[in-house]
Amino acid sequence: MGNFLRVALAAAGVLALGSAQAGGDWALPSHVAVGSTPTLAEVLERRHSAAEFSEAQISTEQLSFLMWSGCGENRPELHKRTAASARNLQEIHAYAVMEDGAYEYLPREHQLRRVANGDLRRDVAATQPDLARATLAVVLVADLGTQDNELVAGIDAGIVAENLMLAAAALGLGARPRITMDDSRLAERLGLPSKFRPIMNVVIGKELR
Repeated sequence: MGNFLRVALAAAGVLALGSAQAGGDWALPSHVAVGSTPTLAEVLERRHSAAEFSEAQISTEQLSFLMWSGCGENRPELHKRTAASARNLQEIHAYAVMEDGAYEYLPREHQLRRVANGDLRRDVAATQPDLARATLAVVLVADLGTQDNELVAGIDAGIVAENLMLAAAALGLGARPRITMDDSRLAERLGLPSKFRPIMNVVIGKELR
């Protein structure tokens, strides 16, 4: 499928999430398939914290662009990422939580690895259950064994979150950064190691206006 057709289908919402899945792991399409046409100034003007989301799906191409923008590799030969981190420790791990399950994003492979079945979006929404309607919640988890300064890890997570929000704005999607979530429940359901801690999340989807 050509890039032009991919962009057209993504814009129309034809390529719904899950259509490219086959079993556990999920190889994402190239992040350049969607491409963002707005200028940086236009994206910054659009960026805001969305309050309400519809249940409308986003496309696999949009998901690919979002995850790569958050913490994908933009200099793969050096394994350097789109999001800066203190001392380049790259301690922030992104988990895509959707209706059918939760996936860890693997930047080097540009893939999603299934880590949990079932819908965990209510665990992310916690005290704001209406946010569970959004197609995607990206949970940002810090490896505190790699970066033992939790304040610094929080700053690094914030950089990833800002990347996600700007990418969402470029795609015409709504996004909301949050620290509220059921941390202990998510840590259990995601199978996180003892030194991995959920820091924040970004809820992303089609916005109700």
